[in-house]
Amino acid sequence: MEGEVSTRLIIFLFLFYPAALYAKIGPVTWESLVDGSEIVALVKIKNIEVVDDGHGTTKVLIVDLLKGSQSSNEINVSWHLSTVSSALYDIHGYHLLFLKKTEDGKYKQSVIGRSFWKLYGRNRENLTISLETEDPRLSTIIELPSEFYKIESVPVRNCTIGYIDSRIVSYKKLKEYFNQ
Repeated sequence: MEGEVSTRLIIFLFLFYPAALYAKIGPVTWESLVDGSEIVALVKIKNIEVVDDGHGTTKVLIVDLLKGSQSSNEINVSWHLSTVSSALYDIHGYHLLFLKKTEDGKYKQSVIGRSFWKLYGRNRENLTISLETEDPRLSTIIELPSEFYKIESVPVRNCTIGYIDSRIVSYKKLKEYFNQ
């Protein structure tokens, strides 16, 4: 009986464990990303505190608040590093965050893996992000309104295989979208 249970357990692990290791995150709609966020904000990182391996808190300065209300222009964002989630750590430039409040008064990602966007550009008027090349998880955001992005053929990052068609989101147009 024990041997039979052990054999079944081993067969179960061989069949299902690899699937969990290589599972991909599913798509999320733009509407669910925005509706699930209490705050959508353009921020700059002030400081980062690593709590332990894979966990931390980042203090951010809110530069533009696109959705929600906040009494302070600084908030703490908790993060957990995993295969489907990322840390908020790049101190250079701007980030667009989609956040919801936690019980301890901090904020966290509203949708795991799709709530921290690193933006690029010389000033706030020219900030953009390439959803398909910046982070593979961002490419799973579907049903984006066409008014704030355009499709461009861009080089694949860290690779020499060529170009990919990517949605290039303009922060300026995104801000106009939220102000409607």
